[in-house]
Amino acid sequence: MKTLIRLFLLIVPLGLQAQIDTYWIDTTTHKFGDHSYFFTNRPLKVKSKKGILEFKNKTNKKTDNLYFCLFDYAQDTFLIKYRAKNSSNNYPVEKVENNIFYKIYDDLRIKKGIKKFSVVIPGYSHTFDDQIYKYMHRVKKTYADSVKHNMVHLLYAWSDEWRPYRYHSARTSAIRGAADFAIFQHMLEDFLSDSVFFSTHPKDITFYLTCSSMGNQLLKKYLIKREKQDIPFTKVYKHILFIGSDASWGSFEEGKGFDHLNELCDTVTVTWHDNDIPLKASKSLNFRKRMGLYGPRKPENLPGYIKVLDVGEFLVEEDKKGLWHDYLLTNPQLQQMILNGIKEDENVKP
Repeated sequence: MKTLIRLFLLIVPLGLQAQIDTYWIDTTTHKFGDHSYFFTNRPLKVKSKKGILEFKNKTNKKTDNLYFCLFDYAQDTFLIKYRAKNSSNNYPVEKVENNIFYKIYDDLRIKKGIKKFSVVIPGYSHTFDDQIYKYMHRVKKTYADSVKHNMVHLLYAWSDEWRPYRYHSARTSAIRGAADFAIFQHMLEDFLSDSVFFSTHPKDITFYLTCSSMGNQLLKKYLIKREKQDIPFTKVYKHILFIGSDASWGSFEEGKGFDHLNELCDTVTVTWHDNDIPLKASKSLNFRKRMGLYGPRKPENLPGYIKVLDVGEFLVEEDKKGLWHDYLLTNPQLQQMILNGIKEDENVKP
């Protein structure tokens, strides 16, 4: 019966149909425990033997849906909180009713005092189980535990299992994942642009965005299509970090996706090194140089808000296990630089 009720809530929207239909599944406030949010565009299925809802593990399609979930690190379980569905063929632009970010703000900023939110778009080579039960724990251990009293991570669980011979599928999935990421980005901008709400609530919250590997390509595809639809950018991120970027090295040039990032964030950091084995394979398959392997093309022409960092000199043996590509979660020097940047921001008064 509970499963049927949940399915009903996932099917029936709240209120009249809009460009983004919203569906609340659970509105409980979780005051205690070690939790974090993730959002995913993976399809849901009912596990027949147990009669419970779960996400498909090895499939990724453009679903026009995002499910926002609360992950419990201690129990290794998650609770589906909310669903947002884009009913349009285009990226959303209309006001969002029942936007979950007001609930996230109340739960985390007001009740727990958390002011920093790190949005993570990982690469393609993860099943859903890998992302939720392994990757999130690695992010937590590497970063979140050091700033847990003032920061949470929001993971986009978009990708599918990757194999070298299916690289074309990876790029297609990035395009589909970009269309569903548009739901998240619009809801975030819609919330942060609510001047009436923030006239009576503190707007002392900061968002960061980290894109790893094929996650860079996902963001690039999103930005290109957004610009084609003439949707104005809204500056919502303090900093964007590109790690092991599988976007082409000319992505900062006019019309290539990353040329207007200053309208989305304050600063950008691009990391690269010339021994990234998966990106060497990507270069061969794409016949184009990858930004995470060569750095951006013509770095001398980049605007001042973009910093380019060659991390090759401080790679360590541990990074070899991830073929010199997974250094966001394996390299202690890079990790400390990221954490130092976050902690420096905490000491800057508005």
